[in-house]
Amino acid sequence: MRIGKPFYLGIHEVTVGSFRKFVEATRFETDAERGGGAFSIDPQTHEYRMAPDVNWRRPGFPQPDNAPVVCVSWNDAVAFCRWLSQKESQHYRLPTEAEWEYACRAGSRTTWCYGDAVDDLDDYAHFGKAVRVEYDTPPTASSDVTQANSFGLFDMHGNVSEWCQDRYASGYYRRSQTNDPEGPVSGLNSVYRGGAWSDRAEDTRSARRFFRPGNQASFDIGFRVARDVR
Repeated sequence: MRIGKPFYLGIHEVTVGSFRKFVEATRFETDAERGGGAFSIDPQTHEYRMAPDVNWRRPGFPQPDNAPVVCVSWNDAVAFCRWLSQKESQHYRLPTEAEWEYACRAGSRTTWCYGDAVDDLDDYAHFGKAVRVEYDTPPTASSDVTQANSFGLFDMHGNVSEWCQDRYASGYYRRSQTNDPEGPVSGLNSVYRGGAWSDRAEDTRSARRFFRPGNQASFDIGFRVARDVR
């Protein structure tokens, strides 16, 4: 893939505080608040399941305003981008999957942006060996936690997974255009990329892909915004 169109990308993931400003300005209700909750880990059974009382306000662990917002769906993230676009008279959006991976790799061709050695991952990613039901490593604020990649972007490999603009299609990039692919225009599932605080190292790789329905939210998925260059 080739990225030929310049774009801006948020240095950090969208925070709880920023998302709260959006909600207060628009009285927006997220999919989790309207539709019965978000996916989380049951502290009793240790099962990953839909929890009706979990949403961005109550993800199941403490979060300060400078922590990345979680329990937001793809629909919620798109709504935030629309609001920010109107507020600042710019075109904000989610990054395409190709843009996201380009930004994550930051010029590298290795497993992670810094190389192939998993022992160095702690310097760049907030992640776990497995889901920790005790929440002893909840998502944290982006700043002062990990190193940025060579593009100056933090937490591309961890902290929370991030929604992308694209709908998901298996094998899409084997048949897509080479320059600036934007993904399928329709489909049930949306793409999210990057590992999260609850993931194993292998799930934080630059090439790792995930997908789920765009109306679903989870305790380890957030987003960052992209902006077109005029």
